[in-house]
Amino acid sequence: MSKDKMIVILDQSFDHGIPFIDYTPNYIYCLIPTENEDKWLEISYDIPSKELDERSLTTEKAYVMLCEEIEKGISMEITDFMLAKFKEFKDSIKDKSNREKITGIINEISTNATSYSQNLPVITKKDGLSIVKSKV
Repeated sequence: MSKDKMIVILDQSFDHGIPFIDYTPNYIYCLIPTENEDKWLEISYDIPSKELDERSLTTEKAYVMLCEEIEKGISMEITDFMLAKFKEFKDSIKDKSNREKITGIINEISTNATSYSQNLPVITKKDGLSIVKSKV
């Protein structure tokens, strides 16, 4: 059931804007915009157990969780991840609203992925969802 639900969530993930989706050998993490601009859907899918955790987050909490995923999750999994570069970018947008920070980070990582890592496991376009779906 969780596998089927995850596929549906991934299929709808680009419906209200560009999501943040990353994957490791053990999990898939998604932060998905919703039709309510003050809410985000956070998904964590454990690949080995096929368990899905789904939460609705405020924009403020979503920003914190996105930064945590990048700074702790990705940086621990990807040995060449340029954490200092990410922190510089994050500092450059500190005066923006939380929603602008989230969309700014997603845009930065999506458009400049190779400047953060040669193997950044982030889905940047809808046609890349097949990579993640194959892991579900």
